Amino acid sequence: MNNNSSLAAIFTKETVSDWEDQPAPGKPKRILCGWRSEAFNLCCSKLDEISLTMAKTTTSMKAIHRMIDRDAINVETPLEINLVSVPRKLPIDAYNPVYLESLSTVEREHIKAREAIGLERMARELNEMTIRRGAVLGQGGRPTSMGDQGMSPIQGPSGGS
Repeated sequence: MNNNSSLAAIFTKETVSDWEDQPAPGKPKRILCGWRSEAFNLCCSKLDEISLTMAKTTTSMKAIHRMIDRDAINVETPLEINLVSVPRKLPIDAYNPVYLESLSTVEREHIKAREAIGLERMARELNEMTIRRGAVLGQGGRPTSMGDQGMSPIQGPSGGS
């Protein structure tokens, strides 16, 4: 992946915080941020998967699980998104085109989207990095991903895994 610095720069607390707390003992509820593009969502999911796989100790794996373990997905619609909560100055391919189209001209200018960095290509590369080879096949006979066994709720841009 050639653009590691570009990809790393867009992953901040504001861009990946995607949950709301629930009363105990419930897990936080995952919110699929409606302003994020599918490629950005897939990159987030795949990086979580990679971090779990690369954990060196059981303790660190448990800590990562606690951070990313979420209950059901709640998908934000463009009308539910508060413009103030949407990070500004991200590459344009980090934003959902449907969300951007729903904004007024003034709101779109306020976002100040930057030049695209090839997030779809990066998402495909991350997806490819997590596909298991060999005897483990997922739905439809396709190779599965290492962390989610092909059951990721987010469809990848390269063949739907």
